[in-house]
Amino acid sequence: MNRTQRTLLRLDGLSLERKLPLLISLLLLLVVGAVLLVTAGEVTRAARTAANERLQRVAHQLASTVQTSTAQYERTLHPLTADTAMRRVLAGGAAPDDLESRVRSLLPQSDTLGVTLWGRSGRLIAQFGAAVPAGAPRETKGSFVPGRADSTRFGPLYFTGGHVYFWTVSPILAGTRRLGWIAEQRRIAASPRSERTIQSLIGQNVAVFFRNDTGSVWTTLEGSPARPPVDVQTRGGIETRIRPERPEAGRMLAAEAPIAGTPWTLALEAAISPIEKGARASVVRLGIFSLVLLLAGVVTARAISRRLTRPLAELTLAAESLARGDYASRVPDVAVARGDEIGRLAGSFNHMAAEVAASHAELEQQMEEAQALSEEIETANAQLEETTMEAEEARDAAEAARREAEAANQAKSRFLATMSHELRTPLNAIAGYAELMQMEIRGPVTREQHEDLERIRRSQRTLLALVEDVLSFAKLEAGRVEYRIAEIQLDDALAGVEALIAPQAAAKQITYEYHTASSMTRIWADQEKLERIVLNLLSNAVKFTDAGGRITLASEVGDSECFVRVADTGHGIAPEKLESIFEPFTQAETGLTRTREGTGLGLAISREFARAMGGELTVESMSGVGSTFTLRLPLRPAAAPVTLPAFAADGAISSAPAPGGHAG
Repeated sequence: MNRTQRTLLRLDGLSLERKLPLLISLLLLLVVGAVLLVTAGEVTRAARTAANERLQRVAHQLASTVQTSTAQYERTLHPLTADTAMRRVLAGGAAPDDLESRVRSLLPQSDTLGVTLWGRSGRLIAQFGAAVPAGAPRETKGSFVPGRADSTRFGPLYFTGGHVYFWTVSPILAGTRRLGWIAEQRRIAASPRSERTIQSLIGQNVAVFFRNDTGSVWTTLEGSPARPPVDVQTRGGIETRIRPERPEAGRMLAAEAPIAGTPWTLALEAAISPIEKGARASVVRLGIFSLVLLLAGVVTARAISRRLTRPLAELTLAAESLARGDYASRVPDVAVARGDEIGRLAGSFNHMAAEVAASHAELEQQMEEAQALSEEIETANAQLEETTMEAEEARDAAEAARREAEAANQAKSRFLATMSHELRTPLNAIAGYAELMQMEIRGPVTREQHEDLERIRRSQRTLLALVEDVLSFAKLEAGRVEYRIAEIQLDDALAGVEALIAPQAAAKQITYEYHTASSMTRIWADQEKLERIVLNLLSNAVKFTDAGGRITLASEVGDSECFVRVADTGHGIAPEKLESIFEPFTQAETGLTRTREGTGLGLAISREFARAMGGELTVESMSGVGSTFTLRLPLRPAAAPVTLPAFAADGAISSAPAPGGHAG
């Protein structure tokens, strides 16, 4: 645990009456400290900015002053360039003996060290004072400074002999014609008067330097060589540097201004530490004043906190007593009598304490009642457990009964399948023997006997159809029906049924019509199941249509489905029986008075086949007008057919051409 954590733990243990003044004092101290830090930074930054602006302004003023002095110097050369003897010498005449004294008397400056006189062609005519530097002819032809050929030009600064020098080159003109040049070697050296004037302008802590524009040579105002500055930095538009000769002075503010008409730049440097010293003094004075305000704030905060926290302490004591179970504890009336928020809080606490006391008494009474209710619930739980056990026993019994029912249903299905199979053999034998007798293989048969044999064969076909329906129904319930879905020609499947149904319709003098949408229509279905559905619908139509009626088989193609419709002009179906006829063992005619035979399985099996192939079988009918059965099948592959172990929907189809009812 570090020191800060230990300090926070000690603060947590203090009372609010002591903690609040301490926290307020710390907050004031942090605020004042932050303000002082920000102010110190801003004051220092402002002092630097002001000093930099002043240096920049003074640098440009001094550069302008130097530029003015160079222009004045050029004007003072007019007597020299207008001298008749000087022009005669430059024109090729003989130089007089007093040429040097004449030239020096005409020069305006006293700090000229060397003078050279050059002809127009670059020929050296005369030299006075210092030796002519190497390459003088090149210099005299204007390589120092860009400018007009008829104006004075100043050369760059250079070191020699521990001093800094420069050359001036001025043309000597006769009207507008240039006769030659006069070059002067001069040294950087400010007079004491000039130094005093500059120091009064810029101050004692500012140093003045001249340098070439290329930065190659640096010199002081007095003409002493100087080293270029190092560690130059620019932040926020303020340039600072370090003077190698005075590293102890720290960083310097720097301002530079080029001197027009010369290859020189004037530079001013001022130490930052004196500038920041004044800013720090201002911050110290502000800090002393802030400390006085802080002490006054601490005293005031302590007085205010005592007034605020005393009622809170009393409220805390009352709350602790209430927490210990002393429900009679209250805040003194003195604290309640205050009109501020704390007084209202104390009054609310006393009201709450009274409510808590009343609620506690009521709660004790409710606990007693709850205890009694708990005993009743335990008794009820015991009874519920007993009831639950009885319910589980009943559920087990129901599950056993369901399994028995399923077993019985499976046994029934096996029985129906077995009986249907066993009945088909003698029925087929009866049909065979009846056909042999009609063929008179055993001997002649009378007309009455032929009629009896036909009745036998008709009854045999009816019984066989009934057996086939029962067998199909048993297969559906057992989930053993197989579907062979494939792409088939719809017209071929429907036309194949016509040969089976046409004789039945003709026997009852019923008109049979077949209309196809297209002979090229192809659908996805089990062709055998499709033919059985259509044959069953047509057989029912023949069965329930009287002589002279009409039966129509038609197909229609939609976007994704095709529709096969079987319409008749029979008796029709009552509206309340339109859905029930698709249920197993249900017929349109009921009771012992029905006139048409059937098991009531044909439509149920047909709908089951239709749904298994992804389609549907529906009916529309009106009593006394007729019925229309619609079989809907998909044009494209549907989902795989589903066979159910129990007869849950509607199911299969009779395979025999014998008639079966609308409901069977």
